[in-house]
Amino acid sequence: MSSWTRWHGPAMARLWGFCWLIVGFWRAALACPTSCKCSASRIWCGDPSPGIVAFPRLESTSADPENITEIYIANQKRLEIINEDDLEAYVGLKNLTIVDSGLKSVAHKAFLKNSNLQHINFTRNKLTILSRKHFRHLDLSELILVGNPFMCSCDIMWIKTLQETKPSPETQDLYCLDENSKNISLANLQIPHCGLPSANLAAPNLTVEEGKSITLSCTVAGDPVPNLYWDVGNLVSKHMNETSHTQGSLRITNISSDDSGKQISCVAENLVGEDQDSVNLTVHCANPNYPDVIYEDYGTAANDIGDTTNKSNGTLPTGVVDTGREHLSVYAVVVIASVVGFCLLVMLFLLKLARHSKFGMKGFVLFHKIPLDG
Repeated sequence: MSSWTRWHGPAMARLWGFCWLIVGFWRAALACPTSCKCSASRIWCGDPSPGIVAFPRLESTSADPENITEIYIANQKRLEIINEDDLEAYVGLKNLTIVDSGLKSVAHKAFLKNSNLQHINFTRNKLTILSRKHFRHLDLSELILVGNPFMCSCDIMWIKTLQETKPSPETQDLYCLDENSKNISLANLQIPHCGLPSANLAAPNLTVEEGKSITLSCTVAGDPVPNLYWDVGNLVSKHMNETSHTQGSLRITNISSDDSGKQISCVAENLVGEDQDSVNLTVHCANPNYPDVIYEDYGTAANDIGDTTNKSNGTLPTGVVDTGREHLSVYAVVVIASVVGFCLLVMLFLLKLARHSKFGMKGFVLFHKIPLDG
């Protein structure tokens, strides 16, 4: 009974764990390409004979490629290319090493699905050109390219810029071959009309009210002429952009308060690198739970600058309206009094005129006496 209990306790859990580990190694081994060794998290291809001619792939039916975090390849002279879909299954890949091999080219989208990549080592291969577009979306902490016969051109100036702006722990002595097949240190390489671009975002005050619209304008410059694109992150509000050569605009309509605090960037990118100019968006909710401001008339101007107009809504403050009504009443009383006074003056004049006619004024008879007898 004690033996049964012992095998159903922690000892049994450890045994099952060991068994699953063995199964994992066995499944990976079944899917491992020739000349390679595989574990549940690592692929190692270092045997030059017979070697590999294509990038190693695991059979998805017998292994889990997403669990692979490291791929190490060495001494594979017939491995010349990394295709766009060679690494798409290795979404958990962190370290990629291909050294002392025949690698000549890398597809532009080869690392599109490998956002976890941190270390890439392509030492002593046959690379003559390598575009920064391969790595633009990656947050690499290390990129080693020593020992490749790069051709001196604007296409590799981004590597020089990368070394200057983000130096690695160990300095790399990189060289390229000029048109005379002479080795030129990349640190001293100068290519005419080959520099970093610039972006200039002309934006109004990005403190706006919810529901309003706004337009941002951007201009980019550089040689080679850069491309312009907008990085709006996860902007909720409806937006559309227009780009014409080195100028672009971004129209944001019916702005949502959910976008308050988000960053909007205009990005300029060419062969050498990229530059961006950014602004932060601040959105206030329509109808600033703030009480309406009532201006009182204390015999002074209604606001600080002596203007009695409420600039925020184009109407007159309450105090100013009351004062206007009082002025209107006084005016009406004055007019009425003037009319009445004028009428009284006219009547007095007529009465006086009639009195003079009764006492002998000729030519003007007000009363006609009628005789009493026939």
